[in-house]
Order: sequence, then structure tokens, then C-alpha cells
Amino acid sequence: MIGFAKFVNFVLALAVFGFLRVATAEMGTAAWAVSLAVAIIAFYLLRAMLVSPLLKSATNKASTQIIQHFAGGGDMGGAIKIAKRLGLNASEAQNVAAEHKDALVREIADRILKEARHRYEKRKDKDEVRRYLQEQGVPEKDIEMAVDRVVEESK
Repeated sequence: MIGFAKFVNFVLALAVFGFLRVATAEMGTAAWAVSLAVAIIAFYLLRAMLVSPLLKSATNKASTQIIQHFAGGGDMGGAIKIAKRLGLNASEAQNVAAEHKDALVREIADRILKEARHRYEKRKDKDEVRRYLQEQGVPEKDIEMAVDRVVEESK
């Protein structure tokens, strides 16, 4: 989809500046300079109306697919392949994948802590919270800190 947006941008540039060349073929230098400025403004306005929605749609599609990939237990390599398939270059794909992985990890951590807090408020049992965090795959070194945070936030 990003490739299609780039193609539309190219065709738009050819159309606007081609029209400029045809329209100003018989005019003098001053008229050509004024029409060039008008053509540049028209190009950017049309680009904002036609190309920007395509790029936004492609980016949203890439974001959704990358988040689903990570949610399914996928790795960074797969996320980069998804982004490349949607038309991003290697560095852009790496950046998009890394940004979405961090956001997804934060969301999952918040969801786990929210459930742990709910369980603690229900029974006031630190051991149950500890077991829940272990079931969710929280590293041993972080469990005590998470339990303390849950107890502190429940007060």
C-alpha cells in the first residue's frame, strides 16, 4: 500500500508539473515563475488530500499486523518482514516493529498488574498474587517488586 501511495505521488507530480509546462509554454519567464509557485502549492495540497490518507491507512495496517504478530508470540524478525511486505524499508521496518513491541509489552504488563491487583483486593492474599504472576511468566527477580506494587496500589 505504501508502494501504491508512492506511485500516486509520482503520477500526481507528473500531472501537476506537466500541466504547468504545457500551460506556460508560450508565456514569458515571469509568468512561468509565478505559475511554478502556484503548481508547487497545488501539488502539496493535492498530495495532502490524496497521498496522506493512503500512507495513514498503510501505517495503520502495518501497526495492526505487527501488534497481532507480537500478541501471537512472534519475534522481531517476523515483525520486520511484515513491515517490509507493506512497503517500508529495512530501517523504517525495524523502528516500527520496535515501537510496537514496546507498546504491546507495556499493555500486557498493565493488564497482568490490573488482574493481580483485582485478585489481591478480592482475597488479600499475597501468595495468590505471587502464583498468578508466576503463571503469567513474570521473571522471578521481578515478582517481589510486582507484589509490593500491587499491595501498595491496593491501599
